[in-house]
Amino acid sequence: MRIAAYRQQRSQLYRLLAATHAGPLGYALFDTVRSLAASLLEYAEFLPPYPPPPAAVYHWSYGFCPGSCELGCGPASPAACLPRHFNFLADSARRGAAKRRLREADYIERELLPCLDTIIKQLEVEAYRQLLVTTRQIVLKDAEQIRARPEVT
Repeated sequence: MRIAAYRQQRSQLYRLLAATHAGPLGYALFDTVRSLAASLLEYAEFLPPYPPPPAAVYHWSYGFCPGSCELGCGPASPAACLPRHFNFLADSARRGAAKRRLREADYIERELLPCLDTIIKQLEVEAYRQLLVTTRQIVLKDAEQIRARPEVT
């Protein structure tokens, strides 16, 4: 795959992740995200999807994150926080070269993964927990792939 096409697909993956986590209707994009991630990252061992939860449950269970003292962030809504992270990565994926990819891997490992772990701990609705766990697998696999061959990405 050409580098430009790879960057475009990574950007699309992160834009889809942002949309998936932005609100209750984003859960419908979960299968699209999984299939794009499987083809892009060459990894098909993501968790099978849960039945979609009712939209009314979204704000009750997914609408608050207590924050993380490790990251220095306070209480917020994952619907505002996570799309910001994913949109940042989507914009970054289209530009730069090996150094930028390594900075993205650092960002994923130091900022995004601890953020996801904090939110996963407090979630009660299993469908949203699985969405976050699968999202964590996707971004971790992306970071591993960047570390393995940054000059190609």
